[in-house]
Amino acid sequence: ASFGGSSLFTGWSSVYSIISRYSIGPSLWTFDEGTVLNGSPGDQIPTRAFMNFPYTYDESTHLGDIDWAPQGTPGPFAPADPLWNGLAQAVYGFFVPETTTFLVIGNTAGLETGIGYKAVQENGIECPGPCPYGTDDYYNYYWMFDIEEILAAETVSDIRPYDYGAWDIPFSNNGLNSIIGATYDTTSRMLYIALQNAGQMGLYDRPPLIVTFALTRPPTAPTAFTSAPVASTPAPVASTPAPVVA
Repeated sequence: ASFGGSSLFTGWSSVYSIISRYSIGPSLWTFDEGTVLNGSPGDQIPTRAFMNFPYTYDESTHLGDIDWAPQGTPGPFAPADPLWNGLAQAVYGFFVPETTTFLVIGNTAGLETGIGYKAVQENGIECPGPCPYGTDDYYNYYWMFDIEEILAAETVSDIRPYDYGAWDIPFSNNGLNSIIGATYDTTSRMLYIALQNAGQMGLYDRPPLIVTFALTRPPTAPTAFTSAPVASTPAPVASTPAPVVA
């Protein structure tokens, strides 16, 4: 399998602090396996960007609005950009088989109560950095991109998802247990998602929980997909399951 003439792909986003160092939106880069296996120490690995949203002061290359309220501003704040904002994180992406969809999953926050820097949240606690005013204003999220639009884009920051939104994953505790990792098995068509702290059984243990989904393709919707969670051991933070995308 290949994309854009290369055998491997990678990407990242503004997951960690000082987001100006990262793509302000999900990125997609390709490189060849041979350049890694046959290279020598010190060699540079040639890569090609197909989707990337580099940080700029005028935000012209960003996927969405990353502004937040200055420190000392009382909340609630203006709702954050639902497309992408300063707390949005793209954690994993993959090409959905038999579709033209590049699916990215991760999380976001502040869609109802907004985001403030070192905000004093509604419970009276000051955050160490940017955070939403509402203590439950967190969401697991998805972004769907059309592969043909990615390949045809004039610049790597022109691409926009054709669909995006909140994903109420089982055991996610209404988004408080965020997606921290995932992998997709192309043979079994199984998507494995790691949820932060969702495996907690005692007072102090906070291991992640792996939630498994089986992906199927509706015959009448070539760019869409549905999924059904595979049975797993319930955790104390269980929430009501919901489908990924209709």
